Amino acid sequence: LEPAIARAFVEEARVLQQQGKTAEALEKAKQATYADPSHTEARALLDSLTGNKPVKPAPAPTDDDPTD
Repeated sequence: LEPAIARAFVEEARVLQQQGKTAEALEKAKQATYADPSHTEARALLDSLTGNKPVKPAPAPTDDDPTD
């Protein structure tokens, strides 16, 4: 894991995104997630650039089954 490198890639990706260089920003965001797969900011940026919505965990099942 390389959190410092991931941070640098995220910053570069943000600048590229602001300049309208989406393809280049996407590449930098990917590099950030490769450098540190657990880097939440890198993952969020990658999701926003690809149009993916962050995956939320499914709600816990309830015991409201009327067939019991």
